[in-house]
Amino acid sequence: MSELTERHSRRIAGWKRTLIVLAVVLTLVSILSLNVGFSRIPFQKIVAVLLQNVPSINQALNMPEPSAAESAILLQVRLPRIFAGILVGAALSVGGVVFQAIFRNPMADPYVIGVSSGAAAGGVAAIAFGFGATILGPFAVSVMAFFGASLTSILVFRLARIGGATPAMTLLLSGIAISIVLSSFVTLTLFLVDPYNNLQGIIFWLIGSLASMSWTEVIVATPLILVPAILINFFARDLNVMLLGEEEAKHLGVEPEILRKIVILLASLAVASAVAISGIIGFVGLMIPHIVRLIVGPDHRILIPASIFGGATYMVVVDAISRVIYPPLEFPVGVITSLAGVPFFLYLLRRKKGNYRI
Repeated sequence: MSELTERHSRRIAGWKRTLIVLAVVLTLVSILSLNVGFSRIPFQKIVAVLLQNVPSINQALNMPEPSAAESAILLQVRLPRIFAGILVGAALSVGGVVFQAIFRNPMADPYVIGVSSGAAAGGVAAIAFGFGATILGPFAVSVMAFFGASLTSILVFRLARIGGATPAMTLLLSGIAISIVLSSFVTLTLFLVDPYNNLQGIIFWLIGSLASMSWTEVIVATPLILVPAILINFFARDLNVMLLGEEEAKHLGVEPEILRKIVILLASLAVASAVAISGIIGFVGLMIPHIVRLIVGPDHRILIPASIFGGATYMVVVDAISRVIYPPLEFPVGVITSLAGVPFFLYLLRRKKGNYRI
């Protein structure tokens, strides 16, 4: 018994070290990315801006005084988009963990039940037809995208319900069907919209970007993403049991139907909030959980928090790359994640051949 306790203690200690390392890496990457962009700012001035509310430290370190323009670039342009990247990466990654566990398939991602298509339909409706613009103003696109994604998730659940139950396969097929309908709506809108007015904005939003991010969007999205992501961690043991199959899960005291509803709704809320501020950014929820699983193992008690940190770090890095790959223009983040994700998807498809084994 003592040997088991000691082994468990070593495992917990190893998990803590892993999370500390991931948190340090995310912090360092975030600080370094503040100096990435068309306007290069010396690292000393970046530190001075970050510590401007602690003047005693700046004086002790003899930091140079940043200009008003440099402070504005760091605090109003780069810092909010870094925080947005952290939130979006965390949401998409934790969504990927949930969907891969529920569907027991490594090729499932947060968009599998139509979340992305619903967000796309809502955002495109706001841009092309001005839905919500009168009441919501500049936040119309984000709010409409959030409602589109949320309503789509609810609709898919209702369509998939059979005799009081929601089978995983029926849920998957319902999501695919709704996604096709909503994608057709987006395509029709692109055909009808004025090409000299809204078309460029629609396309830029559909391919995903963290540019023009504001603190207001970050503040609004933070609780909508972090709260579901934190709550999902409390279901880690149940998700471990679900990997054994539904019958085995029932014998071990886990109710698959209730668990499926709770974690998918939590994941959908986080993903919908992320898509609402960033647009459609694909393959993050596919790649990151799978890569992290290879590093830390399949236990969701470590897989979920590690994927949150991994996804956040990945999005910050990709966003930094998007700023320097073709200066002075910025590449949409969604293009870069797709270029990286498609080969990874094909690799999984060839290796697993559709069967999930952990």
